[in-house]
Amino acid sequence: MRPTAPQSVRECINEGCRVRFPAPTDFADTRNCPFCDDETIEVGPVQLHPPRHPARFTTPIEVVVDNIRSAHNVGEILRTADGAGVTHVHLCGYTAGGDHPKVRKTSLGAEGSVPWSRSMNALDVIDRMEKRGMRIWALESTPSSETLFSGVLEASPASTPPGLVLVVGNETAGVDHAILERAERHVELPMAGEKNSLNAAMALAVALYWVRSQETPSL
Repeated sequence: MRPTAPQSVRECINEGCRVRFPAPTDFADTRNCPFCDDETIEVGPVQLHPPRHPARFTTPIEVVVDNIRSAHNVGEILRTADGAGVTHVHLCGYTAGGDHPKVRKTSLGAEGSVPWSRSMNALDVIDRMEKRGMRIWALESTPSSETLFSGVLEASPASTPPGLVLVVGNETAGVDHAILERAERHVELPMAGEKNSLNAAMALAVALYWVRSQETPSL
């Protein structure tokens, strides 16, 4: 998010610290170092670059967010959905709505730019998506799951693809087993460390942008 006040780069004069950081030029408390409380000096302006024109994607993508406990995760998902050109976000079960204060805090306004709706039961949403001919992918590690990067998003035989639905489930319980049974693919992210998964919002962001990498956006 771009700052609303003028910013400058400041540097601590303490030779044992020398921390360098951006700070609003009109805030008096930034004159002192946040680590050692010594004096700081302005060493240059913050260089801001104008935003690029919005990218245009062609594949319709919708997201089903089922029983996510963290409202902050929901806000992050809406912000990512805005950037990735998601057509609609379905907030299901006890997932917080886009009007929740904690969601708005992290979505930074994306709750107003991305179409979203609430549904008590994610299976009802899946029913509607299947009737529209959309492909259902569950972002989940299962005995039959495959690495997200193992293939490509094959084109639909129709001239206008009906689109793709990505489903992300509860942080601990995962995607509902009934949705897994109806999903075309179970996809997971390869994990090289000791942890077996990423934060739900982060994992969905990786998946969305991998799908978008299959097409060349117009800028």
